[in-house]
Amino acid sequence: MLQTVMEQMALATFNPNDSELLKKMVECMGDSQGMVRLSLAETLGSIGKPATPFLVEA
Repeated sequence: MLQTVMEQMALATFNPNDSELLKKMVECMGDSQGMVRLSLAETLGSIGKPATPFLVEA
């Protein structure tokens, strides 16, 4: 999933209004692999404001 999101962001095709995807990304922050969590945190940071409500809820 993270790879797909990163590709979409690189191609400027990412939809920041896709609430289901943002919710899944935040849920994946519980992954046991530190590098996955770091990549997700950086990606969510790049997405910015649209990800905030999901992060606050988590």
